[in-house]
Amino acid sequence: MEDAIETLPTDTMPPTSDEKEMMKWLFSDDANKQVLQTASKLVLEFRTFLWIGVFFVLFSLPQLDPLIRSFLPLGGQYAIVVLLLKTFCFMLVVYILFHLSVMTKKQG
Repeated sequence: MEDAIETLPTDTMPPTSDEKEMMKWLFSDDANKQVLQTASKLVLEFRTFLWIGVFFVLFSLPQLDPLIRSFLPLGGQYAIVVLLLKTFCFMLVVYILFHLSVMTKKQG
């Protein structure tokens, strides 16, 4: 059940100063700028976590193990050594991504 706009009750009183202040606050250019800044920060955070997810998947691939084993002369025969090296590399990438994210926040 919908009401037509013409049949809805209306108020003929002019807006109060509080209502005018609220309208100015809601529809001002400063409010729009704050929304855009918040949206850009959200996109930056999402992009950082998206890259972390991509690197996690890449480091989890079993096809990476033979490549790592070729670089390790002695420890390449043990799966735990390969896993620890992959974990260390992943932590290093996450550390770099978070610090790049913080540096871009400070500049912007």
